Formats: sequence, structure tokens, C-alpha cells
Amino acid sequence: MSNNELERILDRAQQLVKQRDWTEAVDVLDRAIHLDQECANAWYEKGKILNRLGRLEEAFDAFENVVSIHPEDSDGWYNKGVILTKLGRTEESLEAYHEASRLNPESSDQAKLEGIDFLGILGRNQSALEDLQKVTASKENGAYINERFMYRVDIEFIWDDGTEETLAIEDTAPSNVRVRSARYPQCSLTIESEERIPCNYPAKELAGDLATEFATDKSESCFYVFPNGQVPAYAVHTYLEGGGEMRCDIVVTDRFVYQLKRTLSGDDATERYFAEHMPALFRPFQKD
Repeated sequence: MSNNELERILDRAQQLVKQRDWTEAVDVLDRAIHLDQECANAWYEKGKILNRLGRLEEAFDAFENVVSIHPEDSDGWYNKGVILTKLGRTEESLEAYHEASRLNPESSDQAKLEGIDFLGILGRNQSALEDLQKVTASKENGAYINERFMYRVDIEFIWDDGTEETLAIEDTAPSNVRVRSARYPQCSLTIESEERIPCNYPAKELAGDLATEFATDKSESCFYVFPNGQVPAYAVHTYLEGGGEMRCDIVVTDRFVYQLKRTLSGDDATERYFAEHMPALFRPFQKD
């Protein structure tokens, strides 16, 4: 096998990734790996795609191969840590992040993101959240204050025709609330909160990583910062089969991840106005 042939296969895989044809890209990368089991680049790209597809065990195997072939590959160790985090193997993930940071703390792609280290993880222990007592919350000065998950929602809403409404708040789970309109019952916002362990995970990277879990080939997504240019977020708009749209804004702070979900049943102008303006009412608390 010539290097040119392997490079051609890897280039083809990259083209398929750009076209969001993930399954075919994995098949092409498997061809490269079949030709050269020691092709760390093919294993690396395969791991990234499998992570995006949620095939975490296979993604772990891919990045395990990367660091076995090149033990000094800091990006390989970092991505191995990401997969271990998602699999709930926290201690192992921290070891992988430490190794990545040790190998290349200054120049790795991850370290360049906002100048932060590798030691951050999203805590996905939902059972622990479910064991919490009822959310501590209050209403004051036209706002809903969620003290447990550290955010507020302005519940005084002005519709596009100038009508004012006080939105209703309903606890749906220890970590979730729903904001509803009495005037337009079909309009609601669901806020889901997840707690992070106290590490310095790159917030911008985490928001983007979570956004890929919602995105499909019928999605549009964009990065933005909110509020006041301090908190990274991704907006994902997914167009549903048969019409309608799911909107999810993913907001990341140092302690929490929030998902702001709205569903549009069709092209109703009222629903669209509500969906577009609701994120502006949400305010995570900032560090002092």
C-alpha cells in the first residue's frame, strides 16, 4: 500500500465529514485502518465521529488505539478523557486529562481555547440530581429565582402587540422547570439543568460538544455569548419531519449546564416570537 493511497482515503473521509455523512465516513476510515492498523490519524478521526454519533464504547477503543500508537499524543489523551467522562468513568477521565496537560499544556488545540486547562468534566450523574430535594425557588420583582441551580427567569413578558403577561412557572423535575404562557398555552420553555463537578472544563468547548448531540442534518447551529458577553452558548434549530421545529439553547457556566428547549408546531407567528425571545429572559448567576 502506498502513502498516496492512504492519504486519498483519509481525504475522502474528510469530505464525507463535511457533508455530515458520518456512517459512510466511518466505513471509509475502517478501510484506511484495514490497510494500516498503525494509522493513528484514521483512529483519531474515527473516534471523533463515533463520539458525535454517541457510540461511546467504540469511540473509547479508537482513542485507546491512538494513545497506544502515539503515547505522546496530547490530543489523543484529551479525547480519551472526554469519552471516559461521558461514560461516567470520572477517575480514569481525570487521569487522561492530566496526561494530556502534562504532555502539551501550552500548544495543544484544547489549551488554546480560552487559555484553560484540561481538567473539566460535565457531571452526568442524573440519579444524584433526582435524589435532591425539591428545587429551592422563589418569585420576586417580576422574576423566578432558582437558588439550587443558580439562575433567574424574568417572568414579565411583553408580546409583539404590546400585551403584557406574567408567565407561569411549573417544576417538572428536581432539575427541570417549564415556563408557560396563559395567553398562548401552546407556548412554553423547558429549562433543564445539569451540575458540573468543580473543574475548569472549557465552557465554550463543552457547549459545542453538547450541541452536536442535538444537531442532525436538518439542524442549524451557531455559537454566541450570553449574557453580557461572559457565558458561552450554542443555539441549535432542528427542523422536524412533517413540519415544526425544535429549538435548544445550551448555556454553560462554571458550575452548571442549562438546556433551554422550545418546540414550534408549525409556522405560527406567535410561537416563533415566543421561541425567539425566551432565551433573553434567562439569566444564570455569575461568579462575584
